[in-house]
Amino acid sequence: MMEVQRGEQLVLTGLAILLSKEMMKGTEFRPEFLPLSWAESLQGLRDGTVDFVMGAYEIDARKEFAYYSIPYREEEMALYHRVGDKELQNVRDLAQFFSLLRERPFRMGYTDGFAVGGQKVQAFFDNPPPTLERVPSSGYSDNLRLLLNGTIDFFIANPVVMDRMLLAEGMRGKIVKGKVTIAEIPVHILFSKSSIEPSEVSIFNDRLRVMLEDGTFRRLFINTILPFYLAATTSQPWFEWLTVLGVMAFALSGVILARKESYNVSGALVLVTLSAIGGGVLRDLFLGTSQIFILDTPLFFLAAVSVVIVSFVGLRIYDYLRNRGSGIQARGDPPLSGRLSRFFEGLYHFFDAWGVAALTIIGVSAAVEIGATPLWLWGPVMGGLTASGGVVLRDMVRAEFNIEMLKKDLYAEISVAGGAIYTLVLLLFPEQFSSGAYLPVTIGFIFALFFLRFAVLRRGWKNPLQFGDVMNRPERRLRTLRQREAALWRYLSAFYGEAPYEHTERELEELHNQFFYDLTELRKDLNGLAEECLDATRSPAYRRALIRLNLLSLLEAGLYEFSRDPGEAETVEGQEEKKLAGSFRALLGQMGQQVAEPSEDQREELRTHHAAIMAECQRRRDPPPQQSSNRWRWIYRMERMGYLLGEYLQATGEWERAPVSLRVDRRALPQQ
Repeated sequence: MMEVQRGEQLVLTGLAILLSKEMMKGTEFRPEFLPLSWAESLQGLRDGTVDFVMGAYEIDARKEFAYYSIPYREEEMALYHRVGDKELQNVRDLAQFFSLLRERPFRMGYTDGFAVGGQKVQAFFDNPPPTLERVPSSGYSDNLRLLLNGTIDFFIANPVVMDRMLLAEGMRGKIVKGKVTIAEIPVHILFSKSSIEPSEVSIFNDRLRVMLEDGTFRRLFINTILPFYLAATTSQPWFEWLTVLGVMAFALSGVILARKESYNVSGALVLVTLSAIGGGVLRDLFLGTSQIFILDTPLFFLAAVSVVIVSFVGLRIYDYLRNRGSGIQARGDPPLSGRLSRFFEGLYHFFDAWGVAALTIIGVSAAVEIGATPLWLWGPVMGGLTASGGVVLRDMVRAEFNIEMLKKDLYAEISVAGGAIYTLVLLLFPEQFSSGAYLPVTIGFIFALFFLRFAVLRRGWKNPLQFGDVMNRPERRLRTLRQREAALWRYLSAFYGEAPYEHTERELEELHNQFFYDLTELRKDLNGLAEECLDATRSPAYRRALIRLNLLSLLEAGLYEFSRDPGEAETVEGQEEKKLAGSFRALLGQMGQQVAEPSEDQREELRTHHAAIMAECQRRRDPPPQQSSNRWRWIYRMERMGYLLGEYLQATGEWERAPVSLRVDRRALPQQ
């Protein structure tokens, strides 16, 4: 039972209040609630001034003045003691606890008339051993005071209420819940024998049975008790700090984008705060909470801002040292740099996965705490919104049409699916959490989501739930376009084939026009594929394809002009020139056959062949003075086409790490 502020009014609510109102629906009775202590409530039952009391354990002494209803739920009681009490913190079960109380003196906070367990447990404390002193207490708040000032050593309380009180009072670092629990205690309603007839008790019992069978009690339990357990878990210091790490991971992704796209500090703050806390703000706006979470807990906002400040200072120092030529790049050991890069990438993946897992559970918890109905719908929606809404907002501010999280990534799907399963467990087994199962179940879900998200990031798993990806097959279409690109080489080989300069002018024009037509169609289809929003992994392949097509166009134009000049035939009269020309024709033929999907050996052969041609061209750039001008022109043209071939090889992707170099050892040119 509790009072909550709704607008300008204090409203009495809670499981006991709502249950009693629901129980009396359809009867001639209406409940009225009196603010009494537990002892006053029991006395009211005796003299008939109180008709019923909620949440009672079955104790034989009470049967003299009250009727018991059927049990409507089970709950547990827990031991609470000061932090650092080694004897009590090592006790693990009830039998060991009772044995310890018989062996040495202890003082217990005890409220007269308040049950702390079932029949056997209550009998032990009603008739305590000589070593146990019962110190009178008026209730839970008084027990906290007595425990803090050292008057008592322990007390027993309902963890639903006590954990919430410890959180509100900030006493978690001083008072701790022990390992001993008294579980599965049936809870009843007490009816006064002085004012309630047995037939009326039967009416209420029948009503309780209906509520238990039709799910009414489960709904009330979910809306009242579960929020306490959720708050008790998500407000743990360890959970909050690990959530901060997740927020910082999202903030780091914003910093990376700000660096890549040259944002200033203000722009970086916008990107970072949107990705880190934007989802939580959206969630609170949708749920209509009285206060946005960052106004109540500024730690998340300050964590995001600190990432921006530290990153800005660190990057400025790095840029300053690099611009001064301090040798950062020169001293960089490639293997070490690779290891550091992989380490930070793994660290980022760890924090990102934890942020997704933690914020998903926080989103579901917020939906439960606010009483969003139906919970099966709004629980997973709020979990997904909290974890991924900020990233969407960030990319919208960047005017990014290609939001990776909504396309290829399994980001939102993991969050929504995990939130849906977690919400389903809450809805199917709400009463079981009162026996202490809520915390391990919640932690289990958090780590399950964490490992799933981490595996997706590390292994690069693609989202199978993509519209159009199955139908359009971008990877397959890119491969098909690459094969069509390789087919263009037949025109280049035809220009300078086995019998160069023997084509008629009409044949050359036909080859030139057909190449232009096929190249134009290929470029059109490639641009059409790009308009379908290629993702980040496919965009480099698209850009390299455009570069290769431009190089092919330049190379074809050079070969076309080279083949049209009939005077060139006269220049290839020396043995060395004929050998170089044959080697060039052989390279063109190899490119046409192998450029689509060359093997490793074929790539090495193409590179070696091209390097040998370029080395020979360079050697012949300084010929003896008696060489003719036609031969000079022939060499320079051959060298320009060789450069274009080298650029094309480098743009195929496989050549980026080992670009073609002109400073190579001269090797014997392959025979034509």
